[in-house]
Amino acid sequence: MSGYLLRNIGGIFLAFGVIWFGVVLDTYRFGLKRLNDLFPQLAEHPSGAYILMSIGVGLLIAGDIKDRMDRRVTASKESNTPGLAEPSRPTRKAVPTSQDGRTPKQRPRPTGAVPDRPLVWCSRIFVNHELFTAYAGPQDTPEARKSETRLFGYLERGMPLAAEEFPKRVRAMDSPAPKLKPFTKISGRLPMVSEDLAACLARLDLGDGSFVPTAFEDEAGKPLPHRHLFWNIASQKKVLLPHECRGLIKHNPRHNRKVAEQWYPPDMMQDDDFAVSEAALIGADIWVDFILPSVVFFSDGCKQHLEAAGYGDLFPWHSVRVI
Repeated sequence: MSGYLLRNIGGIFLAFGVIWFGVVLDTYRFGLKRLNDLFPQLAEHPSGAYILMSIGVGLLIAGDIKDRMDRRVTASKESNTPGLAEPSRPTRKAVPTSQDGRTPKQRPRPTGAVPDRPLVWCSRIFVNHELFTAYAGPQDTPEARKSETRLFGYLERGMPLAAEEFPKRVRAMDSPAPKLKPFTKISGRLPMVSEDLAACLARLDLGDGSFVPTAFEDEAGKPLPHRHLFWNIASQKKVLLPHECRGLIKHNPRHNRKVAEQWYPPDMMQDDDFAVSEAALIGADIWVDFILPSVVFFSDGCKQHLEAAGYGDLFPWHSVRVI
């Protein structure tokens, strides 16, 4: 049984355990009071909730251990098999330049390339829950949540969006209002950056990317002084080499529908899991690959620029191979 399946089963056990525990607490939130009324016998046996949650946590840990063991076995086989050794670090090849020395589709980088560094980096900034902050759109309705989910779907694919698509106001979900980090996510996982970080990123080649202002309110509806902006990445490239990557999960659509090729990243990303073509070195410094949503790629020049500005630990970085 794969680690992915173990984690999914563990998540199901944990979810049912939490729901059962909520029924025991007789809480009105999330409709659990109604479940208590329908199934009063659940509240009489709280130990069942503890057992389910314990099993869920155990399966999640077992899935993580299984994934780590599989990776070690795969790495050992590759190192002992001729022709499958770990590829060496790529070096930047010469690119045709114009008379002023610039590449035809690439703006000058803020810093020069360093031979010992990877040329491309990536990060799962859209699904990193540690970056979430408790703010949401002013209207907590099914229609508003559906609109935010659709908006996030476009953002994580690097699709361009008009400024009118973003919420005009966001409201704190807690009191006092939570503080905001330079990079954070709110509501339906929508990315936001501070004014200083936006100014830093604006010095790079963002393609069609942009920043959209919004107004902040506390839980009571009073204005807040926050000046963060929505980050509309809006930049795509088709440079990923799926068959040169490790751990990718292919999207299998339901009902055998014909859809565009799409992949998902592994749960536990590591350095050099992904491989891209040399076309990645041309164009925007920040982009999303067309067939790998939710993963954002960065040029090494971009990473060096952020490090020099004090934002080196902004994202959980992973190196990417260039082939």
